[in-house]
Amino acid sequence: MHTGTEVRRRLEPALTLPDEVPVVFYPDEAWVHGRHLVGRLVGLAVAAGAEHRFGTAVRDIGTRADGAIRTLVLSDGSRLDVDVVVNAAGPSASHVAGLIGRHLPMRWEPGAVTRIECAQVPVHRPMHAPHIEIRPDGDASMALHSREIDDALIDTGEDPAELARLLHESARRVIPELGNSRITQTRGDCKSFGVTPDHGGCTDDQ
Repeated sequence: MHTGTEVRRRLEPALTLPDEVPVVFYPDEAWVHGRHLVGRLVGLAVAAGAEHRFGTAVRDIGTRADGAIRTLVLSDGSRLDVDVVVNAAGPSASHVAGLIGRHLPMRWEPGAVTRIECAQVPVHRPMHAPHIEIRPDGDASMALHSREIDDALIDTGEDPAELARLLHESARRVIPELGNSRITQTRGDCKSFGVTPDHGGCTDDQ
């Protein structure tokens, strides 16, 4: 546990927070940039001999009498002999599961993520501040999210542009250096979750 003063002195000088406010610091907390991770994994797989088929959807999955996966039929008409299918289709995961007669319950939740551009990212760690969640998103960009804003999207159907303004305003209260930053993207869409009786697991991120 740290105080606001200690956080500014030792961890994140750009933050604005009361001197004595308690702050929990998790030194092992991090985040994964999903698009970069997938791009790197695909690149490594191709270098090792894999073939990518971007822009083609799975139209059918053939199985043997014992239920084992046998073939894939793609939207371009091609047919592939396979032993395993990894269903990482995000919002379409339920449809893919249905191709082999499986039911994958999905729960949809509206959510908004805003990205802002700044000359220099003023913080180095993901953080959960009052009313706003902030993390770096590259060398000159940051990602903003708020569960409260998501609730507004669900309850009122608020315009994503207005939600982006509210996110930006909340971020500037915590990090004044973001005063000169600008909004570059807002995604106000649905997060999909694969749901089991015991837990829900996110299948698509924003």
